Amino acid sequence: MPQCDPEWVYVLQTGASVAAVRIWVILMNGATSDADEFAAGRHYMAFRYSTVASDPGWVGVTKDGTTQAVTGLVAAIAADTIYKLRIRKSGSSIFFSVNDGTEVEHTSNLPSATSQLTWYAFVYTQAAATKSLVYYHEHLKHAVTI
Repeated sequence: MPQCDPEWVYVLQTGASVAAVRIWVILMNGATSDADEFAAGRHYMAFRYSTVASDPGWVGVTKDGTTQAVTGLVAAIAADTIYKLRIRKSGSSIFFSVNDGTEVEHTSNLPSATSQLTWYAFVYTQAAATKSLVYYHEHLKHAVTI
């Protein structure tokens, strides 16, 4: 069966505040919720910033249906800032980069090659204050390996 190695670029702008917030920009097989990890059976590769999880900034996250793995810091995050988030899968590695910076390679708990992933971007406030994201552009391409 051919393998599909996606490359996904998502451009967004953070809102006026990134305090008390959970942000996901994700390719996943299922519905999202206000959580730092999604239910068993979910396969995903994503960028996350969560003050609940004490993320230091944008981190890469993967899940193979059972176990979630989180990278170290990919890039810092700030309010009212435009970001180009890029996730690239190549063979048994996923690469995360922000604003065309250095890629962070991730090799554990990758979604299965047969997962049917859908893109989402969302923000959940963790305080009684409005949070937002501004969507600019999204591009997804597939490289099929036979």
